[in-house]
Amino acid sequence: MRNIFKKLNISFLPKNKFLKALFIALFLIIGSSYAYKYWMINNSKSRCAWILIFKEWNYAPKCHEMIMKYKNPGDMYIFFKIYETYLTPRQGMTEMTKASYYSYLYFANKYRNNEYLEELKKFEESMTTEEKINACNVMITNYAKLTDTAIAIEPDYKKAFEYRVKRANLGDLETQEHLAMELALGKFSNGLYVFDPNYIEAYKWFYISYHNGNERALKGIKKMQTLMSKSDIAKAESLAKTWIKAYKEGKIEVKLYE
Repeated sequence: MRNIFKKLNISFLPKNKFLKALFIALFLIIGSSYAYKYWMINNSKSRCAWILIFKEWNYAPKCHEMIMKYKNPGDMYIFFKIYETYLTPRQGMTEMTKASYYSYLYFANKYRNNEYLEELKKFEESMTTEEKINACNVMITNYAKLTDTAIAIEPDYKKAFEYRVKRANLGDLETQEHLAMELALGKFSNGLYVFDPNYIEAYKWFYISYHNGNERALKGIKKMQTLMSKSDIAKAESLAKTWIKAYKEGKIEVKLYE
């Protein structure tokens, strides 16, 4: 090392051997940290390998913190691999971990030009209705950026609203009521996605939610009745009854990925 600095003719090094060694050590530490940061930002596959060395799910929150810091879209690959390699064989999959797994696989595929499309579709086919309901909720959180750890690089409130509709069609009665309120007001819950109010659709979902056992939805039905004509109410109830019949017969098909 001394010969290297000597050849480079670096005259600013202190003459004291201890100070010189200290200076060189600091130079190497600082240089290495910048090189490491560059590597971390620009090489998500190598970063994935580094993370997986630990083989512990406990490191995942730290990984997520790192991903959010550097905002590299390809890093969804990291969580996808962590779930695939370690979480599944070690802990098995609960409904919520399956929902999270779906979201990581979805965004890994989105940011890697459909690299995981077939795997994504195959995984969706293996999910139960309850798991799909939970997955929709995770996707709403991500696209609406409702938490600091949301995966989506940029918010997409229209997409978040689409997943609200999917969740309602999967049969979640609270989501059905929530969707009805949004349709009546003409805006997504955070107010950042605005559209024309649709009283007929709003009444339909209040009616469906109430029919499924949500007593709170009755208040929404009564409110909508004060705003709608009798013919519109009749149309909304007809649509609701058609949906309920189709749902009971298993004819409501919901695709999470389209």
